[in-house]
This record gives sequence, structure tokens and C-alpha cells, in this order.
Amino acid sequence: MADDDIQSTIDTTRSLLSEISEDKQTLLDLPADLTIPEVGRIKKEWEMLVEESEHLVIDARNVEQIDTAGIQLLLAYIKECQPSGGRVSLEPQPSETFIAVAETLGANILLDLE
Repeated sequence: MADDDIQSTIDTTRSLLSEISEDKQTLLDLPADLTIPEVGRIKKEWEMLVEESEHLVIDARNVEQIDTAGIQLLLAYIKECQPSGGRVSLEPQPSETFIAVAETLGANILLDLE
């Protein structure tokens, strides 16, 4: 991996993880582009964040592009958090693009976007 790629990975991780509080609340700030190339690149980084979180807060207000892979990744993390009693919430209101794609894919109910 090139130094530029390593730095990019570090920068992405820092931007995705805005805060971990004492109650293990993790803020996952979604990038503007959450499509298959990005999902493949950031999946491992997110796994580490989600594993340590008791409450995962997903900020999707800046999402400009999202596809099935992006929605699937979020649903997988929500499913992963539930058995252990973890909570997941979307705060603040997601972008119109995020909501439209979630509705088109039928994920709005699973993402509690009703």
C-alpha cells in the first residue's frame, strides 16, 4: 500500500469517527459518496468502529450518492448491533438522496425512515 493510500485511509477513519463517548456512542459520519467502490474501501474501518459501539449514530445528511452496496452495509451493521443490545439511530435527518434510495430499495422501514 502506498503512503498516499495509507494517509487516505487514516483521513477517512478520522472523518468517519467523529466521537466515541464514555457510553461507547459512536458517530459514523457518512461520506458524500457511499457507492460500491467506497464501500469496499471503508468496510474494514467501519467494522472496527461498530464492534466497539453500544450506540451507533449514523449521520447521513451529507450523502449525495448511495447505491445498494451502501444501504446493504448499513443494514448489516444494524443487524450486527441488535443481538448484543446495541442501538442504532440516524441523526440528524438524512439527505433527500439517502431517503429516496432507501425508499426505492425498500429499506426505509428497516432504517426507521417512516
